[in-house]
Amino acid sequence: MNEREIYKDLEWNEEFIRDVFERTDEHRHLPQFAKDEALAQAPLLSFEDLMAVLDSDTDEDYKDAVLSVYSASRPSRDRISKGISYCGTPGILPSSTVDVVINKEIITIELPEVEVWKTDQSYVTRMQQAEPNKVKLEYIRCMSYCYRYDLPTGRVTTEAMKHGLTWKEIQRLQDKAKRNAAKVKTIDVPLRDWFIQAVEHCNTLNQVDVLVWIYKEAATYTTTQPVVSKLRLAEQVGCDRVVVRRLVARLGKAGLLEEGPESIKEYDYKVGKPLSNARILNLDIKNPGRWWMMELAPAPDRSEEKKSRKQRKMDVLKNNGYWMGRN
Repeated sequence: MNEREIYKDLEWNEEFIRDVFERTDEHRHLPQFAKDEALAQAPLLSFEDLMAVLDSDTDEDYKDAVLSVYSASRPSRDRISKGISYCGTPGILPSSTVDVVINKEIITIELPEVEVWKTDQSYVTRMQQAEPNKVKLEYIRCMSYCYRYDLPTGRVTTEAMKHGLTWKEIQRLQDKAKRNAAKVKTIDVPLRDWFIQAVEHCNTLNQVDVLVWIYKEAATYTTTQPVVSKLRLAEQVGCDRVVVRRLVARLGKAGLLEEGPESIKEYDYKVGKPLSNARILNLDIKNPGRWWMMELAPAPDRSEEKKSRKQRKMDVLKNNGYWMGRN
């Protein structure tokens, strides 16, 4: 009698499989075909039994099999994680249209579809700063946004565990967060409202394109305080930098944004012009800007001494002079 005939009549019921793999070491002596047949009928373990098996030194193939069976027994989690139809695609903010009036003519402008930048740092910070009595609520909020924006969730969950949440509590909260992912108010909603108000102050299509670019920049990084370089913005839109500067100033007077202070500019000797440092545009002036305390930093030095020192350095680089060593 060969090996297959010995094992073909075995009934691989749940208790027998658990005896072979968990309670004895008989699985070490099984031929591969018998082991494969047993693993194909791996039992469905309770959560506690599953954790005990995964923490034990039993067969690794058996661990993978029972974990797969346990995961497959919870289809609701998989169904929610793939996204709900009215929620949209995770990580993607949908496009929308806005009617604007330019020179008494109604023009339909499309706000583009935006893929969110994949960073979970803000939600990790929120979990780190969560109050002890609000850890579960904060975790549900953070995970809801992570699922909607298709962000990694590992570091957020790690912070939740540091607050004392058990794995069973975390799984329950994750299920609830996945159900809430379709209901969260994504960043494109307030940004679209801001765009509708700001576009009323535009006189040309170039200015409208500037607002669309600011909308896209803010939506990409999910913030109402994007860091914007006017020079790069003008190059992207295809207009003069003056157009951007005047539009930002006009919106500032209208109370629709607040611009952060000018930071220290450095000089690029290879290009032959000063670097244009990006500045923060706060589109939600009801909330404080991220540049608080920046007024303590030194202001740009535009003195004659600084200008002459810069010119002497340029002359040296062009082999048209020498460095005198003066301050």
